[in-house]
Amino acid sequence: GREDSFPVWTRAEQIGERFGTAPAAFPLKHGSWESGAVIVERISSDFEDAGTFLAHFAEVAGLVVEKALLLDHSRSQALLDPLTSLPNRTFLTERLDIALSRSERLGTGVGVIFLDLDRFKVINDSMGHGAGDLLLVEVARRLREAARASDTVARLGGDEFIVICEDLHDPSEILTVAARIGAAVGDRPIVIEGSKVTVTASQGIALTAMSGRSAEAMLRDADTALYRAKERGRDCCQVFDERFREEAVARLGVERELREAIEQGRLRALYQPIVSIRDGVVTAGEALDEAALFCDWMAARKGLTVVVTDEVGSGGIPTTVAGRVFADALG
Repeated sequence: GREDSFPVWTRAEQIGERFGTAPAAFPLKHGSWESGAVIVERISSDFEDAGTFLAHFAEVAGLVVEKALLLDHSRSQALLDPLTSLPNRTFLTERLDIALSRSERLGTGVGVIFLDLDRFKVINDSMGHGAGDLLLVEVARRLREAARASDTVARLGGDEFIVICEDLHDPSEILTVAARIGAAVGDRPIVIEGSKVTVTASQGIALTAMSGRSAEAMLRDADTALYRAKERGRDCCQVFDERFREEAVARLGVERELREAIEQGRLRALYQPIVSIRDGVVTAGEALDEAALFCDWMAARKGLTVVVTDEVGSGGIPTTVAGRVFADALG
């Protein structure tokens, strides 16, 4: 009869694993086993020979497809947030790098919106972590609806989300997206376990025009802008400005030097007199609270300086400063 010729390659080990026998157990009329693979050079049109081979080949092909699907599923799990099914930090970074490269070729802009939920910790603590998770899932859904079809919405973790806006021709475009996001999150209450919860979001925006085409720089600057939005009173949006970075660097410098002053014992409290209105006599002295301090190192470098601890962040510094004030006041 007629013989059809076609080349076929498949791993011999897979056949062995699937059928529980060595490759040599499958006699091939016109083939040979070489280096762990079977190369079938010619297949006879004889039904018994060709049919047996094709049955075995179909089994192996099924294994290959199954493995490919498992690998694809594993990669998807590695790139998606398990709670909201949004892209996670890894996916976000890859997507932002691609968006920046593409925008450089096309001459368009890219913007990053960094947002988190205002007072989410209060909701989480009062209603429980389960309710907090339900809230995050609903917020993620609303973010997807508010964003444009070309935007990428991702979750960094906790109550922090990122929106990547591509193909920007004018900064007003990303402000429009941010306005839609703010309205989508905060305009309608979210029903959780029968209770209506109203939540708002603060947003920080970074643009390639200010931050350049570096994914790390854009995320950093958007985070800095978010910090300023929180300072302004929450439920608002702030676009990154270069002076924000300068102020952040200066704040870190003050914090570092204040830590050193505390460790070296060069921090002391200021006192103000308590004067009797009746006769103008100083009757006592009052130590100012932790909001006003005089540091020898600041006096040497900058003259008499008042430090407001709110400006040097947290990390235990305000508590440490307060302790030093009380210790000095009590002698």
